[in-house]
Amino acid sequence: MGFNFLSSDLDQGFLLPPDMREWLEPDHLVFFVMDAVAQFDLEAFQAEYRLDGRGGAAYDPQLMVGLLLFAYCEGVRSSRQIERRCTRDVAYRILSGNRAPDHATIARFRDRHQAGLRAVFVQVLRLCAEAGLVRVGLVALDGTKLQADASSLQNYDQERLGKAIGHLDKQIEAMLAEAAGQDAAEDVADQDRSDPGSPPQLRSRQQRLAKLKAAKELLDAQAAAAQQRQDQRREAWEKASGRKGGPPAATPPKRALSNGRTNLTDPDSRIMHTSAGFEQAFNGQAVVTSDQIIVAAEIVSEATDLDAFHPMLDAARGALDEAGVADPIRAVVADAGYSKKQNRDRRRGPGNNPIQLVAVPPLGGTKTPDRQGKPDPRFANDPGLKKMAERLQNPAGSRLYARRKTMVEPVFGQIKQLGGPRMRHRGKVKVATEWKMMAAAHNLLKYWRHHTGLCPAT
Repeated sequence: MGFNFLSSDLDQGFLLPPDMREWLEPDHLVFFVMDAVAQFDLEAFQAEYRLDGRGGAAYDPQLMVGLLLFAYCEGVRSSRQIERRCTRDVAYRILSGNRAPDHATIARFRDRHQAGLRAVFVQVLRLCAEAGLVRVGLVALDGTKLQADASSLQNYDQERLGKAIGHLDKQIEAMLAEAAGQDAAEDVADQDRSDPGSPPQLRSRQQRLAKLKAAKELLDAQAAAAQQRQDQRREAWEKASGRKGGPPAATPPKRALSNGRTNLTDPDSRIMHTSAGFEQAFNGQAVVTSDQIIVAAEIVSEATDLDAFHPMLDAARGALDEAGVADPIRAVVADAGYSKKQNRDRRRGPGNNPIQLVAVPPLGGTKTPDRQGKPDPRFANDPGLKKMAERLQNPAGSRLYARRKTMVEPVFGQIKQLGGPRMRHRGKVKVATEWKMMAAAHNLLKYWRHHTGLCPAT
């Protein structure tokens, strides 16, 4: 008696051409992504290509958008990883039409269509709205720190930049003198004097010197802009009638200068306090509905959230209008990071002025706005702050604000699982595109789970 094993003839070829789509279950995410992208308006992508048919054939934008969106849904944001999966993973081979674009093609497509990929967020939001998943009566606003693709050790202030530039200048002068001496020796020996170009060491130092000088120019421009604002503040104070107190401080605000430092790897990133300590990061902002659907996703360079309140509401309203959602935002909840007098006092106009439920910052280490029965001295100078505190102490306002932690905070945890919290691109524009694609993937996964019954709507 022999073993009763299933036969596995590895040399047996396919008798008929296989249909790879039969290798996956019918409700697989890849088919859902293909159907979703088929409904997108991709004219913005197609407008970048020639209509006369000349030149090498390009990949269809529908194929590339579907491939990128599916990869983001799986947390794959590296073009090299996507290339490998297009040859090893059945779902990626189905999406790519069994063609397997290389990583350079994927990266060039992503760089070429930054604006179009950011618009994919709105197209996914439109699908969610058609499914009834976008309810904007109450929205939550919050920010999270996204680790930049840059090292904090590459931060330079003006003093360090000056020293580095001087050191590189001396190195380059020494290398040029050495190269001139070597050329003279070759001339004497009557050797081949064909110019092979500058040595690689010299070229790398020249490139680094150019980067350092560009960083120094950026810091100088920031310092000049800060000084101009300081002069304007002083001039306004001197012209004001009945002015009180002393003139504005001579030192420019540190937040405007980002501590007078710039990062050579990614000048748009900033040193921010994260859960892992101080790191180079971006501030990712999001407006989320009660169903955890993201209706706005933007990147700000500032570490604080104070100035992002109304711009994020404007971005949410614009995205909702583009997605065909006319329902007004009736209330917005946010933590104390958005508590600012200008935010409370601004009126946004009829139909676009939601009730603000923004936490009042603690005073003197206490957690209650009234300091355990004692009057808060801030209320005397800011009646809006007192009104906000009373609104949050109201049972209805308290219940609405309590929903914030179940709306936006879980979304950040879920979205950072899509490839981790570290961004894969550099520069604010590219990071903003990556953040919006992550938000679009998050929304699409919510829509897919709702469509398949894995996560029914509440």
